[in-house]
Amino acid sequence: MDSENIVKAMFVVAINLLYKRAGKQCKLGNKSFLDDNFQNLIDEAENILGINKHKNSQGYEPLTSIFDSFASDGKFANQSLQYSLQALNEGAGFIYPNTEHTRCSKNDYEKIVQKFEKEWTAEKILAAHTNAILHALEQFTCMVPADDTVGEKHDVSLYMYSKMLGAVACCIQQCGISQNDKQFLMVSGDISGIQDFIYTIPSKGALKSLRGRSFYLEIFMENFIDELLDELQLTRANLLYAGGGHFYILAANTEESADKINKIKIACNKWLLKHFGTKLYFAVGYLECGKIELQQSDAQTSLFGKISDVLNYEKLHRYDKEELMNLFNHESEYNCCHDGERECIVCHSSSTELMKFEKLSGDGFVCPVCKELYKLGENIIDEEKDVFILTTSNKGDALPMFGVNQEYFIYAGKEEDFCKDGRDVRIYTKNVLTDTSLPSKNLWLVDYSTRNEKGVVKSFEKLSESSVGVEKGIKRLGVLRADVDNLGAAFLAGFANSKDSGLTRYADLSNALAVFFKKAVDDICEGKMPNNFKRFFLFDQEVERKEQRDIHVVYSGGDDMFFVGAWEDLLELAVDIRRCFEKFTNSKMTFSAGLGMFHHSYPVSKMAEDTGELESASKHLLDEHEKSIKNGIALFGFNTEISDKKTKDSKEKEYEYRCDHIYQWDEFIDGVCVGKGGKPGKLKYLLDNLSIKDTLLERKNKILVGKGQLYNLMELLEEDKNKDKMNLARMAYWLGRLQSNVRDDNLIKQYDDFTKQMYEWFCADKDKHQLRTAITLLVYYLRDTEKEG
Repeated sequence: MDSENIVKAMFVVAINLLYKRAGKQCKLGNKSFLDDNFQNLIDEAENILGINKHKNSQGYEPLTSIFDSFASDGKFANQSLQYSLQALNEGAGFIYPNTEHTRCSKNDYEKIVQKFEKEWTAEKILAAHTNAILHALEQFTCMVPADDTVGEKHDVSLYMYSKMLGAVACCIQQCGISQNDKQFLMVSGDISGIQDFIYTIPSKGALKSLRGRSFYLEIFMENFIDELLDELQLTRANLLYAGGGHFYILAANTEESADKINKIKIACNKWLLKHFGTKLYFAVGYLECGKIELQQSDAQTSLFGKISDVLNYEKLHRYDKEELMNLFNHESEYNCCHDGERECIVCHSSSTELMKFEKLSGDGFVCPVCKELYKLGENIIDEEKDVFILTTSNKGDALPMFGVNQEYFIYAGKEEDFCKDGRDVRIYTKNVLTDTSLPSKNLWLVDYSTRNEKGVVKSFEKLSESSVGVEKGIKRLGVLRADVDNLGAAFLAGFANSKDSGLTRYADLSNALAVFFKKAVDDICEGKMPNNFKRFFLFDQEVERKEQRDIHVVYSGGDDMFFVGAWEDLLELAVDIRRCFEKFTNSKMTFSAGLGMFHHSYPVSKMAEDTGELESASKHLLDEHEKSIKNGIALFGFNTEISDKKTKDSKEKEYEYRCDHIYQWDEFIDGVCVGKGGKPGKLKYLLDNLSIKDTLLERKNKILVGKGQLYNLMELLEEDKNKDKMNLARMAYWLGRLQSNVRDDNLIKQYDDFTKQMYEWFCADKDKHQLRTAITLLVYYLRDTEKEG
């Protein structure tokens, strides 16, 4: 019984369980999918994974969130999150768990069965590729608990239960039952050089280049995974996780498997050297593991830690002696010049023929790969092609792609382009499913981009101009980078108290995070929020709310995000994503972010680097006990100032960079912006009480203030870092001058209250810090465009 039939058999077993809970007889049968050895394989797989068989008690308990039993901080959730029992609807929005107890019934199972019968028959299952089977398994069983017995845990879905049993059974089938205490290989891979590869682009056509390069790497990794699984005679059921340039695969521990893994790793990196030099490297490693590592979380902690060490060693010992000699040989294929002394204006390669490509390089020259990477991004964004065909023939306008036995090419197309010459190998689709005889894999991609009234994607310059959405205000392009805090440590320790089915829970957790950063983030960008959640706006009613954010998603997946757009839209979006992520993970996980503001012509690579430093700064937040807390956001940029640290030579000044606007998320949202529990946020308080002269914020029944006075207040707060008593007097003077603008007797009490509140904030370091950020946001909103530096 081969791996494909095992997966199909597991699918039928899962569907049979749905029918049983619905009180119906399954008409599929199983004689076409099973052999006499199948049940023995499944029994052994259940024993190895430590999964108790579902008792089929028909308790009709709902699936609970995997985060219910996840304890990254050593504590479990105070309240349970539950999913409604349903099948996934293609094109529907992301489904969040809820805190209310969800009632499930026999009728809910009947609805899933009815939907299944409309789409699948025994004949279709026999003819379908395993990728289609696995997708259908997810569609019909990912919201169904594997065990619905009252009193048992219900956080493992029937989808992940079935998938993991199939993965283990496939490995057992290859290496034999109980012949070895270490029957499995945990295979892991990680691409090095991703950021430099993606951000090495010119400012011209930046978005298309960014999208093309990011998506190419995603397809490259998915294709490598498919090549490896084909060589190992496994299916995607054995893929535990893929995202962010990293993957985990469960394989059988045989000499043949180890040899094939090493062979593919060497071949792939030789291919990368040929096409991209030393810019990219794919580290691949494996470790033997057995029942204990697959079942117990503490053993998995050791396993994942050790395989991380293996990959780090691989990255430090990339090439063998032969490859190193070629790299240092100026006449080798890696170094020879094909076009005189010219080099690609983008990647600076000179080892291939160059060409003119005005969209990307103007009057300069580019290599074929940089040209096609740009065109790939163009296809994704402008032409909205959503099918990418891997073929052995170079049909023009195609990008090279690694293959174990021969080179492949990948190009964007449409469904009618399939299988024209018999040389197409497999198909990858973007946010769409297709029914084809070729192996196909849908890649969920957050491809949200804002467009103008003619449907054209906005340039970085137009995004910058759309900031705040009014004629006034600082016009800057915002760049947001974010990633999950302590993810590696969380995976190693998150299920430490769980003694059963540990690997299954890790796989479910990985899948949950991957789906959030793909599907949920895409919904949030489009303004689709969970029930009872309102979108966040910095200036609330003061400006006309946009139906959609003016942003472009460069990348969102794995555990990190990279967006560009109008600066205030990005800040508002970041808050929305953070609130949704908190709801989805039951407050078990956090992410930190950096938001930079740049002129649209600033080099993209520097935007990414500078914002990456802000993101890093946000991860160095400390509490009052000097303990790292992360879970924050760093805004705007860094200031250079003389350090308090003493130098060896007192005549020399030592400088340091410091970001003055770093907050934990709750402090930023509640303290700086909107307030909570009757305590006003600084920005909202200023907007509620001040009427700003000669701006769109000039309102009646508020205290009149000039923009110059606001700038003076911001400068005063900037200068008060050393808590100079003189600045307190200057603050009193500023408030006194404000009184001259109070000409309405009805505003006298409001002015008195405002003065008291401002004085109170100025005297408290934390409140003063928040006030400083709120004033900065307000000034950026009001700043005259023509006065920008």
